[in-house]
Amino acid sequence: MVGAMDNIRARQIMRRKAAMRALRARDRRRAILTGAVLTGAVAIGIVTGAYFARTVTTAKTASYTAFLAQAEELRTGTVLFVPLEGNICRQRIIDNDTWHMADAGSVVCDEAVSWNSSAPGQKYFVAVRVDAIRSGFRTK
Repeated sequence: MVGAMDNIRARQIMRRKAAMRALRARDRRRAILTGAVLTGAVAIGIVTGAYFARTVTTAKTASYTAFLAQAEELRTGTVLFVPLEGNICRQRIIDNDTWHMADAGSVVCDEAVSWNSSAPGQKYFVAVRVDAIRSGFRTK
């Protein structure tokens, strides 16, 4: 009887060990699958983040390049001195970096005043000029 009990107990222990091995194998497969899914999600996040960072950097670079080109155009400005009588104006050029003025000669007032009045979406909008001049003071 004792031998039969030992035999039954040994079988129960063997069944428990087999069940535990099956559970461990199942948990190992789940852990590997979960790790693979999380690794894929992180990889997709890194690639997507790099793409958006590159896109934003490219947009900022393009915007900054456009700003520099526009600022370069606005580095000098024209000052027009209108006479009390007549149609001949004196034109002077001012360098916005150094604030030096140079004589640009005489021009016909009507042409000098109306050269950009009919342009759609005027390139030299007042706010743009003020921003360009203001940025010149910030760097000094």
